[in-house]
Amino acid sequence: MVFNLKKNTVLVIVFTVLAASLLLLLMTYDYLLHERTNTLSTYPSENNVVRRALLVDGLSVIYPGDYFINVAKNILEESGFTVDVVQGGNVTVVFLLGLKRYDIIVLRLHSAISIDGELYLFTGEPYNENDYFALKLTGVVARGEARFENKTYFALNARFLGRDSALNLTGSIVILMGCVGTEDQVFIDYLLGKGVSAYIAWDGYVSVEHSDKATLELIKAFVRNGFNLEEAVDKVMETIGPDPVYNARLRLYSSQKRGSQS
Repeated sequence: MVFNLKKNTVLVIVFTVLAASLLLLLMTYDYLLHERTNTLSTYPSENNVVRRALLVDGLSVIYPGDYFINVAKNILEESGFTVDVVQGGNVTVVFLLGLKRYDIIVLRLHSAISIDGELYLFTGEPYNENDYFALKLTGVVARGEARFENKTYFALNARFLGRDSALNLTGSIVILMGCVGTEDQVFIDYLLGKGVSAYIAWDGYVSVEHSDKATLELIKAFVRNGFNLEEAVDKVMETIGPDPVYNARLRLYSSQKRGSQS
């Protein structure tokens, strides 16, 4: 009887050890699987957070951007981003005023500096004298004439980008593909004040073709190849280079170094 009790006790102990070992193995497997999943996940999908990108192409009303949009969209989606695209006449004053937060916002827009030194972003919305009367009186909206084109569009004062959105642009990376995007420091400070983590733009005039090519390389370097933003901008300037006619260069402004540029 005593022997049987000891035997049963031994069996219970053995079973307990086996169960504990099995549990430990399962926990180890789960941990390794989790670590492998994290290791294999692409940059944008860390911790299963869905990353979002926005491609805004108001320029397509004059310069079709299907190739640029398709390639950029593929690069971003392959890296785990959910991508929204807004093109042509859908790029309106109201849309830009209500711009919402995305992880990456690419603005394929004409841009220009007013005589007062304020940056304006061209929409895809043809200009007329009747609409946005109050906004025109206050300088929020102006008449924009595309350089070398005999067409006019509503242009939004960049300092009001995202003004009507309930959310700040916290953490957004904003890439402006138009001209002279670095000439309005008040606008840059406004963006960083709304929580934008980085702003990338040209420091002079740039052709559409050169901007398209350079921006695609920038997206590849940052999203696909894992460069940080400063490295990505430097890489593009080394491989693609400044605009061959106007000598404009890409500049990076970061919230980590407020007011600084690369």
